Amino acid sequence: EPLEHGYRIIYYDQRGNGRSDLVDEMEDLTMDKHVRDLEAVRRYFDLPRINLLGNSWGGILAGYYAIRHPDRIKRLILHCAASPSYDHMRSFAPLITNRIPDSDRDRFRRISNPVTWLTSPDPLKVCREFYAILIPVYFADTSKAGQMRGDTCAGSREAVSRQQAINNLVWQSLGNWNILPQLREVTAPTLVIHGAEDMIPVKSSRDWTCALGNARLLVIEDAGHMSHVEQPETFFRAVDGFLRGQWPEGAVTVDRDQGFSS
Repeated sequence: EPLEHGYRIIYYDQRGNGRSDLVDEMEDLTMDKHVRDLEAVRRYFDLPRINLLGNSWGGILAGYYAIRHPDRIKRLILHCAASPSYDHMRSFAPLITNRIPDSDRDRFRRISNPVTWLTSPDPLKVCREFYAILIPVYFADTSKAGQMRGDTCAGSREAVSRQQAINNLVWQSLGNWNILPQLREVTAPTLVIHGAEDMIPVKSSRDWTCALGNARLLVIEDAGHMSHVEQPETFFRAVDGFLRGQWPEGAVTVDRDQGFSS
């Protein structure tokens, strides 16, 4: 919302989610299809070039789009982006479980199963419980979770019930991905933002930064995966300044000695 005061912001429901058409087959959920959808949004609004901001999964989608359409990116913002390689993402997966309180782990394993969502008479309730357990995973300060204005359980009953199944199919479709070598072709100025206490190790964001041709890394202290919620003044000041053509204070370049594990 803060960025809406100075920019035209375009959001869209990705395929299989929200109010978009519901799909159940992996071939309809590939990264290629997601990139085509994003390009269709750009064409629909007749935008020669776009500023693209992606958080988490949205970050890796933005990376793939920039590789496919480097000439259509004005500026790129990767916010706590998922890792640019499968091996790196697999290495930090245990860190997620470690942040879940012992008392919640058995329940979390049960409701992480997509079948639980698909067969539940109240998938919205399952969704709410799922993300409540994940609060210590996403937030450095769990008391700030209530400040998040987005709704991770938005959409129709059918869309919510499919959420975990869709999520699994999308990630499976990527296979053993590694886009680090391809990122060198992306020359658009890129701001990589990382919450210092994110579940994703900062090494992942360093890899993004040093692989890209014109990128800097900004680490936001006292923040996790949702730094725009936990440290909004720092986050939005940095993004606004970057979109206006300035690197934010504290944003640094990264060389191969600091990152890049392919």
